[in-house]
Amino acid sequence: MVRGSGICGEKKACFPDMAYVGGDGKDVGTPYRRVRLPLLILQAGSMIIAMAIFMGGFAMFTAGLMEWKKGNTYGMAAYSSYGLFWFSFAALLLLLALGLAKDTGGAGAMAAYLALWGLFTLILFIGSLKMSRLLAFVLGTLALIFFLEAAGAATGTGMFTLLAGYIEIFSGFAAIYTALAPVLNDIYGTTVAPIG
Repeated sequence: MVRGSGICGEKKACFPDMAYVGGDGKDVGTPYRRVRLPLLILQAGSMIIAMAIFMGGFAMFTAGLMEWKKGNTYGMAAYSSYGLFWFSFAALLLLLALGLAKDTGGAGAMAAYLALWGLFTLILFIGSLKMSRLLAFVLGTLALIFFLEAAGAATGTGMFTLLAGYIEIFSGFAAIYTALAPVLNDIYGTTVAPIG
């Protein structure tokens, strides 16, 4: 444990700030989500499922539990929920791959799934406006991505998915920076990577 990034006290266990790891789970897994589910199974194989379960699911859900322990309701809600998103996404892939489901429920079901996550993200975006500008950018673009993906699923129009993919590149890099900037700042004991 370097500096004051975790929960430490005299004669108590010291816990690192898991929010950084949870943020990385979103960052690393996000670009893979935009490809249509059947295509993922055929082309990405186990890589996408492993990323969704471990970096997306376990890392983010664990970060949410750590945020809850610190009394951070916003962090708990965001990280735990996105961790569960990644678990559900992995389940969509695994159920198809194992033959336990014949499809994802159709275009309407997938559009509703993505739109609901977009709505949840939009609410988190509103809350982030009182936090850092960079976090607001990440959540704002992520909400837009979910809504574009939902529109693509509902209409079958590849333009929405393609646009979401391009936005996701910028959102993913911003999210990686948002997750790792506090780590660098903590290591150096000063602001070397501002997050606004």
